[in-house]
Amino acid sequence: QITDLQTTSFEEPSAASYQFLSKTFVDQELVEATRGTARAGDGARTIELKEPSEKSLEIGKEVLFPTEHLLTIMKAADEGVHFFAADIFDGAETGEKVYATTTVIGARAVSPDPGGTKSPEARLAGMNYWPVTVAYFDPSEEDASGELLPVYQLSFWLYQNGISGRLKLDYGDFTIQGKMASLELYDEANCPGE
Repeated sequence: QITDLQTTSFEEPSAASYQFLSKTFVDQELVEATRGTARAGDGARTIELKEPSEKSLEIGKEVLFPTEHLLTIMKAADEGVHFFAADIFDGAETGEKVYATTTVIGARAVSPDPGGTKSPEARLAGMNYWPVTVAYFDPSEEDASGELLPVYQLSFWLYQNGISGRLKLDYGDFTIQGKMASLELYDEANCPGE
């Protein structure tokens, strides 16, 4: 059986809104689709789902979107913070779930020079990075003792420029290792309106 998960998302600057689309195919047949938009408001963040069904709901004002969470990790790492918790919304599953997360940030290190290899990560040699692990919890799965086990853990190297590499997804029963296939770097430019 081949499972293919395809995701597309766009997060506006300052986390004003977050659009998401995910499709799951099993043996090339579409079995699940989630599509919607989340917006930041004064008292709460709202989600307008289009698929799998049309629905509106609210999530807490403090819930972070994915890029917002990554920027928070980078800021914490730069300030020497090694542990923090945050609630995350990424449109996963049916687009209604908010994950509780804990993030552990290791000591800053310098990326080694792979020595003549043509791997995409060779372009990041000599750059500072932090080893990061983020554990994702589903608060609805708390057992009678009040204990929560993570649904999955995401580990990666977070480079000082925001690129991540050495990705590992640990679901408990199995682990997926991600390998950077390509890396295209652009010259920095000011964004319009800055």
